[in-house]
Amino acid sequence: MNNIIRANVFNLNKLNKLLDCLSESDYQNNSILPFQSSIGNHTRHILDFYECIITYENQTIDLTLRNRNCLSNVDIDFAKNRLCETIKNVDALKSNNDFVLDVYDDLGDGKIKVRYTYSSLLAYANSHTTHHYASIAYLLHQINPENEFLDVTFGVNTNTLSSLK
Repeated sequence: MNNIIRANVFNLNKLNKLLDCLSESDYQNNSILPFQSSIGNHTRHILDFYECIITYENQTIDLTLRNRNCLSNVDIDFAKNRLCETIKNVDALKSNNDFVLDVYDDLGDGKIKVRYTYSSLLAYANSHTTHHYASIAYLLHQINPENEFLDVTFGVNTNTLSSLK
């Protein structure tokens, strides 16, 4: 397994550990302002993103056509199973992932095509996941400030951590 795959598996396993410690009510809680999102919403989004980049055809990925599996928003057991399947699928990726593909996304001004190597898309997925972990960490702190699950690496880019030392 190459470094980019290992990094993604490592990062996704952080979410797996968190979900094992959460109640369903904390997972579903969407009362936190200003966005009234939930840990479940962020989890679903992460899983949808990975599913989209793992199940592609003809060297093309359209991130605007993600399968938004909304059961993952509210059913923590369903989300855990989906996460385990995602980790297994990422772990099974071939280490030769420098091939080029067309990725379609809407960056705010309509759908555009960007050429990525699959490795760079996996790096993007990893950073994207960490970004959502930061939102999850914020929500978790608002729901339960005494929660002892979170370690200093959850939702923080490792470059940020090394600069704080």
